[in-house]
Amino acid sequence: GTEANALFINEGSFTFPVYARIRGNFVERRIAPVYFLDAGWSFVTNNQSSNSSVKGGWFARPAIGLQINKFTVSVGYQLQKITTTTENSWWWGGGNQQMVEERLMKNITLGASLSF
Repeated sequence: GTEANALFINEGSFTFPVYARIRGNFVERRIAPVYFLDAGWSFVTNNQSSNSSVKGGWFARPAIGLQINKFTVSVGYQLQKITTTTENSWWWGGGNQQMVEERLMKNITLGASLSF
């Protein structure tokens, strides 16, 4: 799968994770608990007017939910690695300095889906 996620880094970047999904039912019934695991890589758009750039990284989202016929609701936890590189030119430093920051973005997710 793929989707778009908004991040408030680098004056508003968007991530586009591309992932594979593992999905299963705990029991086979009309109303059944289900589990998901999305894992893959995320790509990031960069704002050209900013002095920093953002690179994507690995992406993982485990979730559990409830399937009622063809409708599913779920709650999960999303992990996303982001690397930000910032170029700084300080007037007292005499040159350019580069700062690299690696972040592990952690989010709680809510989902709803309809299967065909």
